[in-house]
Amino acid sequence: MTDSRNQPELETLDYRATEQPNLKIIEEIEGLISQVNEKLYQLPEIKVMKCQLTLRGKALEELDLFQKTTLFELKKAFE
Repeated sequence: MTDSRNQPELETLDYRATEQPNLKIIEEIEGLISQVNEKLYQLPEIKVMKCQLTLRGKALEELDLFQKTTLFELKKAFE
């Protein structure tokens, strides 16, 4: 027997998936950014030139800034 208290929650999830595909896309982008961050951190630090570490740090900062500003604002606009 289905608990009727859970019904609105399920409907909300269905609505979000079908009626707001833009939010799903933004969440996928957030996941991809996380994967990129992980790959950047996996770059070996042994035998890496200082300029390469600086560029890696810059890339991480720029991704973080994008995620916290532009992507965040875009997500809010679709909610």
